[in-house]
Amino acid sequence: LSEHWSADRLKLPSQIAPDDYVKALLASVPEERYDHYRLYPATDKKGWQEFRRERLRDALADEETVFFGDIVDGLALAVGCKLPSWDLNHFGFPIAKITWMVSYNLAGASRVMARLMDECMAFLASRGVKLIVTRVDGDDLANLHLLEDQGYLYYENSLWSVMDYSKMPASFERPNVRF
Repeated sequence: LSEHWSADRLKLPSQIAPDDYVKALLASVPEERYDHYRLYPATDKKGWQEFRRERLRDALADEETVFFGDIVDGLALAVGCKLPSWDLNHFGFPIAKITWMVSYNLAGASRVMARLMDECMAFLASRGVKLIVTRVDGDDLANLHLLEDQGYLYYENSLWSVMDYSKMPASFERPNVRF
């Protein structure tokens, strides 16, 4: 795993080994977030989890993405942010995206997530970022409230449609997820 990320892009408490954290993060993708709608177009019960893990692996390998993480009760919590060079080159000032917010309804998790978000905001401020955008699942109330507590006024809310995509061309399919 360590060949995909560097210590300057993975900010953890000193007692947590980076490889242990990455393994916990990839292992703790919750099943219930992806299979509680019976009409989700997955051909495999674990298809959405694997899709999310694939996206996590891509983010960990992305040179422009930084993760702030911790572990609570064996589950990895994370705030991931990205400083896209394209935005800097195009707009002439740094813009950041909060690309990952991995949280759970556990005792103490909200305090840890607030700390991780504070660390992320301090990091972005140190890079001169004045505009931060994010997208949050509509049913993720804990993270929506966390963003509000951080002073976010506007954020994009994702709603996942539940419909039959079977008429989509085969080129839109993944091995375990049918779009």
